Amino acid sequence: MLYHPSTVSRRLTPTELPPLDFVQAYVAACGDDLETWERRWHSLAHDGASTSGEPAASWEPAASGEPAAFEEPAPTGTPSDTVAPARRGRPLLLAGSAVAVVAVVTIVLVPRLAGTAQPPAESAASASGVPPSVPAEYGFSWEVERMSVRLISRSWTQSAPGAIEVWANIACPREVASYWMAIRPDTKAVRFACNSWQYHKWTEVAAGTHHFEMWKAGNGLAIHGRGALRSSMTIRQQPKPVSPSPSPAT
Repeated sequence: MLYHPSTVSRRLTPTELPPLDFVQAYVAACGDDLETWERRWHSLAHDGASTSGEPAASWEPAASGEPAAFEEPAPTGTPSDTVAPARRGRPLLLAGSAVAVVAVVTIVLVPRLAGTAQPPAESAASASGVPPSVPAEYGFSWEVERMSVRLISRSWTQSAPGAIEVWANIACPREVASYWMAIRPDTKAVRFACNSWQYHKWTEVAAGTHHFEMWKAGNGLAIHGRGALRSSMTIRQQPKPVSPSPSPAT
């Protein structure tokens, strides 16, 4: 599912309705029918809205194909969604379903525990060739073995403002045409096309510690690929984040 065990546990609490993208990932991990559980989610969201007198929150992707906003406030100030309340006394959305098997996938990038983020303003990356070799003091290469929602890279620190260039070649299934990338914490999102080398340059990235973030629409489909990052300033890479291993009880 690419969710931390604590997030899976929190999402399965009966106090609120889980986001639709979480339900889709959970059902896919269990090998059950997505359409059936999506209908059940919409039914519960509608019932919760009727009980509370408030409109139900929508977790579907926007009509334009951009990802819907995720639940946690993004560093760039994008708005957070509210979770539609579930009717009191209704059984858990996922109660009685098969126990999910949480697969631990070894990846260079690590998952962010959230859904998908709405880009504050969209621009598009340009087509490019294979990236040049990047010296370690100016950048690094990276690889994505599997991403279904969101990943963040290792961090780096630069002592002065500079430009950040990113090359990416991500293979996507036919249903996925693009994905988004941004340099965190302070650059706008850029749309990258799938299945070819793409390039974008962020200028005047401030001094400090940064990471890049990649995400796509939460439709349960996985993408994979590789790329490279290069800074115009010397950088110091931070140790790769390590995802905690699930406990035996989990």
